[in-house]
Amino acid sequence: MTTSSDTEKEFRDVDAFLLGYLPHRVGAHFLALKALLHAQTGAAGELASRVEAGLRSLPERGPEVVSCVWQIESILGERLRAQLPEPPRSAEEFADFSRAVGEAFEGACRADAGGWRTAYALGNRVGAAEHMAATAALYWSLWAAARGDARMEGRGGVIREELASLASSPDVTSDCPTVRGEGSDITRALSAAVEAAARAPDDSAADELAKIQAQLGECARALESAVRGTPRDSVRAWRDKRMSGGELMRRLCEHYRWSAPCLFGEDGQPRPRFFVFDKRVFLVFGDSRARDEQPAFVHTGSTVDQLYLTFRGVALFRWLPEADVDVITIDPTDDPDAPQTINYPREMHARLRQVANEVALDLAACDWSRLDLEALRAYSFWVLVSGGQIHNLLARDGRGRPFVGLFSSEEALDAHLALATPEQARDHAQWQKMLLQGAVMFPSLARLDVAGVMLNPSGPGRTRSFNTRTLEMLASG
Repeated sequence: MTTSSDTEKEFRDVDAFLLGYLPHRVGAHFLALKALLHAQTGAAGELASRVEAGLRSLPERGPEVVSCVWQIESILGERLRAQLPEPPRSAEEFADFSRAVGEAFEGACRADAGGWRTAYALGNRVGAAEHMAATAALYWSLWAAARGDARMEGRGGVIREELASLASSPDVTSDCPTVRGEGSDITRALSAAVEAAARAPDDSAADELAKIQAQLGECARALESAVRGTPRDSVRAWRDKRMSGGELMRRLCEHYRWSAPCLFGEDGQPRPRFFVFDKRVFLVFGDSRARDEQPAFVHTGSTVDQLYLTFRGVALFRWLPEADVDVITIDPTDDPDAPQTINYPREMHARLRQVANEVALDLAACDWSRLDLEALRAYSFWVLVSGGQIHNLLARDGRGRPFVGLFSSEEALDAHLALATPEQARDHAQWQKMLLQGAVMFPSLARLDVAGVMLNPSGPGRTRSFNTRTLEMLASG
């Protein structure tokens, strides 16, 4: 079964975010190459060794950069119906590519921007911050090996100025507590990067800058999830019947910044704080506003009221069935009928864990900062089989390239099957669904004449395409 890309897909806030963010991930790759080649001229000793190590590692990230370019193309072609620019092969070509992406977005926003401009600005800011921290981390690692090099010192001064300028630029204005919180974290991370870069270049400063880059990547993941739908917005959409219960669970699992009251145990370690009424209840809050509106019974007048643990949604809902609680209550207030509050009883906790496992794979596969190949190998995908034979389902992207579909949930497989012709549907009815581990699948998929693999080509999970080189890396184990 082969399906073509859907030209009627709507442009969403998350697409605007990715158009602002992903070009920075592509640009970072080409500019890293440019920086390494610049440092290579006349390099000797430790500097030469570090440059060569950097040049050897870049091709390993190349397939991820291709995937970022393909995601941009998918948004431009399938959602904006814009002309696709040529994929960049150098820093100079990237400048033209990035300009074309920006022009396509501006063209789409002329009539009705909605929340697109804010989402685009968020992606652009966190993307620029992550890119700048990565540039500084790489350059400080090189400069630490050549502290007397005038060329390195000159370029280092420019990077310091660019970091300071970005750190002093204003946050994106938003009335969303989650977005404001991430904006504050980005500003703090950039300020820390300015301080680290102000020191003499050494390996400790380079390591600190690399950690800041990772923190900014985490902010990017949190913002992307927030743009897709914060818990507050998602519960509202569910109550308005604009979102299914399963999709609500997915949004809750995707949220990166849950907080819950905690206590310190006898071992001095923090542990979740449970509230016992007729049932054992665990309270969690999706943002700072929800915490400010928490029920009065949470406040005991002691310092314990100020203690909170922060959870990623995936970790929270995976752990929930083991927590020995009867109910998890999301964003509770003193009003038992508050529309933003939702309760999940114990009998739904196993389903939440299942969704969390599926979301964990989607988040790992769609981490634009660093792809986790092992997560894909270890995961069991949904496939169709008959007579001991696997039937690979295909999808084509906007350029007509064929991809084998990877389905992280039964819902994602069903969504793709729903696009089948009547003849194809009759065949599918004779096939059986089953789960197959990626490590078992990928070696055989790598032998097929396809452009690569596509995660959840028809939704409802996140979608991302990977080229044959990525598939070979997955197959090699």
